[in-house]
Amino acid sequence: MAKTLIHEAVHAFDGLTQRKTPNHDGFDQASVLAGLKEYNFIFNLGYSDEDLEILSWSGLQKSKEYKSFINSRAKENERSYDEEDTYVKTKMTILMFGTISDD
Repeated sequence: MAKTLIHEAVHAFDGLTQRKTPNHDGFDQASVLAGLKEYNFIFNLGYSDEDLEILSWSGLQKSKEYKSFINSRAKENERSYDEEDTYVKTKMTILMFGTISDD
């Protein structure tokens, strides 16, 4: 829930400051990540930096920036693009909902 609130707050900030974002897919992931890190620190939630970075990409999986993020991680982790994408999306689901559905 905090991720969604932070995400929407960045939209509001963009509107108030007239900061331009090209479209939702080009949304400023870095601002969401910064907000998540601060929230995690203030409330001592214990999420890792990797957890927060993965959460910050929620809703942006169709963007070219996300594809670049997965490509970089795939190289680092010696996985294929599809393997890394599956890993990230699975971890994102677990972080957001606590489990993976059988559906």
